[in-house]
Amino acid sequence: MRTIAKIFLLLGCVYSYAQTTISGTVKDDTGQPLPSANIIVVGTSQGTVADFDGGYILTVDLSPPFQIQASSIGFETVVKEVTTNPQIIDCFCQSLIILLHGDCRLATPTFDFRLASKV
Repeated sequence: MRTIAKIFLLLGCVYSYAQTTISGTVKDDTGQPLPSANIIVVGTSQGTVADFDGGYILTVDLSPPFQIQASSIGFETVVKEVTTNPQIIDCFCQSLIILLHGDCRLATPTFDFRLASKV
């Protein structure tokens, strides 16, 4: 009887250890994958990086609900709510339009060739 109680206690401890798995893809506004996009849990340092196809798998030691954040250079940051375990979350990042203000002038090179003559 004691052995059975120990087994149930051990299984109960393993089951109560909270791990949440989130997976999905990160794409831009045209549906193209965003490789190397960062996916982090908001308020922690836990995160991952999307693969070449924009896919990611993130396993964290938190119980839902919590938020994840997807970001990439040149795109707006997206925050999504994680509510179940496991959950598939696809993120679509809008591209940023960067306007550069300045003076654009066409630079033409000038060369000064002087012939050196020995007189």
